[in-house]
Amino acid sequence: MIAVKHIVKFYKSNQFWVLADQLLASGAAFLITIIIARTLPVADFGWYASVVLFQLLLLAIQNAVLTSPYQVLQASYNTEEKYNYLKALFKVESVLLLCIGLLALLFFIVAPVWLQPFMERFWWVAVLVCGYLLQDFLRRVLITESKPIASFLTNTVYYVIGGCSLLYLHGINALTLTNIICVLGFSYLPSVFVAVYFISQFNSSIKDERIATQQCQTGAKELVSFKSTVRLHMHHGKWLLLTAILQWWAGNVFFVAAGVLLGVEAFGALRLAQNIFGLLNVLFQAFENYIVPNAARVYQQSATLLSGYLKTISKKSVLLLLPILVVLFVLAQQVFTLAGGAQYASYYSLIQVMCGLYLLIFLGYPVRIAIRVMLLNKAFFIGYVTSTVFSMLAARPMVAWLGINGVVAGLLINQVLLIGYWLYVLKQKNFVLWK
Repeated sequence: MIAVKHIVKFYKSNQFWVLADQLLASGAAFLITIIIARTLPVADFGWYASVVLFQLLLLAIQNAVLTSPYQVLQASYNTEEKYNYLKALFKVESVLLLCIGLLALLFFIVAPVWLQPFMERFWWVAVLVCGYLLQDFLRRVLITESKPIASFLTNTVYYVIGGCSLLYLHGINALTLTNIICVLGFSYLPSVFVAVYFISQFNSSIKDERIATQQCQTGAKELVSFKSTVRLHMHHGKWLLLTAILQWWAGNVFFVAAGVLLGVEAFGALRLAQNIFGLLNVLFQAFENYIVPNAARVYQQSATLLSGYLKTISKKSVLLLLPILVVLFVLAQQVFTLAGGAQYASYYSLIQVMCGLYLLIFLGYPVRIAIRVMLLNKAFFIGYVTSTVFSMLAARPMVAWLGINGVVAGLLINQVLLIGYWLYVLKQKNFVLWK
């Protein structure tokens, strides 16, 4: 009875819905990618993959200057300030999307040679990218404001409409690159409408509370004006922005080196392994979207409470991660063969060493969150500068010396450098996570 009671309690909790939301997003995106890869010609899939890579870069920039500072800063606002802060935040997001649209227009007018094969579907890509960024921003707002069920429904609408549309096109043999981009891009529209509806309901409740408690003050409005919000986010996000660009670049150096030195087959094995472990991003995204805002609220009370909170969350989460990594380690050959075919069976050791990499990444997440919540963004940036410099200097010799395992070894050393430096910074601030 006690176990059932705990299960029901977890089912009703925000943690469950954050995890379900990330599981839906990661699982559906994984399946959609598999369908597209198996259907499109290699060249067309390459174009699709390049769009996804570009999306991830823009998302990293958006998170750095907009979403990540918001997840931490929102905890310090009262009701009146929160209402005006969210209004200013939506204006900033609108300006960001407008800038992306103008950049797309510039590329369309200039029409560089390398972009010519893609010009016929250029504006559909712009719709896809803007929809992707807007929906992600709205979902993070919902999760940060403790509305994870609304975020889950927003994602459900997108993946049901997009997935069913792709299956229909596949059934009538019309699954072309242009059709895929159009379908996925326009599937964001109803999803965005659903998110806007839930956020409008939330804003209405804030407005009602603001009026009821008579908290309207001119100073509060001035504090969270559009200009002050931009200034505040640039102040806290400048290091995160540079870090995001470094992360995007550093994360690909070892893979590029593997492609150049070891050939296409080894590169394909690495990408396949990365996709398999990509499903574990459910946990990492849950940390980013749910734990960070809560940790910020806890830190407002005291640093000691933050340390205890991060320890407790980490212990509970590692109990969920370890069984998954053990299964992947023991059944590495079967998992790789199932995912990519018999030709990948000889690379099964790659899965095993990546289990160690992902365990290290996960153990380092409390350190990462502490750095973010304490707004030590310069230290966050310096950590990634160190990691990037190491990657650029070591990628070629390590891959040449250790082969495909050199990629994972390099990524492991990257994590050790990051976590080690951040722990040193926290120690200087008298903040102790583990004794």
